[in-house]
Amino acid sequence: MIDHACVQYAYDKAGNRVSVFDVPWGKDTGCFCRICEEPLGAKNKGKTRETILKPNQKAAHFYHISASNCSGETLMHMLAKEVFQESKKLLFQIERRNHHNEFLDYEEKIVEFDEVVLEKQMLCGNSSIQPDAIAVVKGKQLLVEFAFTHEVEYEKEELIQKAKLDCIEIYLNVNWIAWNEFKTEEELKQRITTFLHKECGMHQHWIYNEKYQGRPIKIIDYSKQEMELEKIDRQLATLELGKKEALTEVLGLKSRETLMRILNFEGRYDFLRDKNFYLKEDKVRVKEPVVEELMRFKEKYGQDWNKSLPWSWPY
Repeated sequence: MIDHACVQYAYDKAGNRVSVFDVPWGKDTGCFCRICEEPLGAKNKGKTRETILKPNQKAAHFYHISASNCSGETLMHMLAKEVFQESKKLLFQIERRNHHNEFLDYEEKIVEFDEVVLEKQMLCGNSSIQPDAIAVVKGKQLLVEFAFTHEVEYEKEELIQKAKLDCIEIYLNVNWIAWNEFKTEEELKQRITTFLHKECGMHQHWIYNEKYQGRPIKIIDYSKQEMELEKIDRQLATLELGKKEALTEVLGLKSRETLMRILNFEGRYDFLRDKNFYLKEDKVRVKEPVVEELMRFKEKYGQDWNKSLPWSWPY
């Protein structure tokens, strides 16, 4: 659970960022909360940046002198914005689809932005909104929202969609970030950095994306050869399990898994281009050239024949 016992930075009267290790112990720190702007005291007695903490010992931290409504959620939210502004990087997930618009898999890509501005009011139709961040890359603008327990309100989503503003929401409520024990703000910040740069692809939602009307999609540009391969894959996909096992038996392979490895390779095209499936008495047959080629490799390489096929194995 997040609490303020991990907060180690505050602002002084001039608005400068100050570490808990650079102020006196007690209430007379002259520092203010970055979230609610209330005065803060410091619990840092006998501790330095190099202090090795004992089990269950709390790290040096700031605390609110008077009662405050500041929450751990707000801290999480603030640190995510801080990390994004400092690094100007964010991981995006892209759907890969074929020319039939069928889903293939996901591709992840880090985008480095030219500029990131936090909490800036902007016009949105006849109203105004204040996104967590406005990021700019190559002149294009993206709104970024961070959510911990509260997602973007419906009214705000509607304004963004009507104004056709590209906007993505990142969900921060991930167990290993927020709910595993940590002692310092720096440790939490490092977790958030790792998440935004390496892990957040599965934890994001496009509120609006003008180009794709949803999650970005990448259409794989197939060559004629690749289209032939896909046709073969489609044939194979229609075969029932028993028929695949029958094909394995006809080819003399040790297992259905070996067959699937052969048929799931980029290099299989030249080798299997004459392959043809047809049913006869519920048995799957293949053209002789394929069988002969497999048998030739078996004879040449013995038990290790399947390791010597004319392409690299991924396993």
